[in-house]
Amino acid sequence: MVNSGQEADVVFFNLMHHFLAASQKAEGDVVRDEPEAEQRYESRRAFRLTQRIATGYCWEVPPESAWIDVHCYDLTKGGFSFFLDEKPTFERLVAKFRSAEPIFVAARVHHWRPVLVDGWDGIIEPNTPSVGAISTGRQTESKFLIGCQFLRRF
Repeated sequence: MVNSGQEADVVFFNLMHHFLAASQKAEGDVVRDEPEAEQRYESRRAFRLTQRIATGYCWEVPPESAWIDVHCYDLTKGGFSFFLDEKPTFERLVAKFRSAEPIFVAARVHHWRPVLVDGWDGIIEPNTPSVGAISTGRQTESKFLIGCQFLRRF
């Protein structure tokens, strides 16, 4: 017999696969290779959608005033990443993934790094000063890429 917790797990699992499949289709079925230094254990898919987060929360659904929109970068079954204008001053957050019924997931910041982002939300390079840097001619923006690990869903 399936209980409501197991049903919710199935719904969440199916939602993540839906997002991954949509991202895979949008990218032409291309899987990006990530540097081993980031200790990736699962394959990532581009996830270029705006979602909502509430920083500093972890164990309850935050009030409406706590939510901010963030532009996501990628997604795995175990976590996701997004861009911020400033480095994070928080360790925990709740993410709200939009679907027919919103899914709330508690997460923790696993890592962050400064990056340069081009107009198509692609990371050009880590945002670190270098001598003799070559201009790509693309319009770029300094951001922080925040990588999060899912802790639990609501």
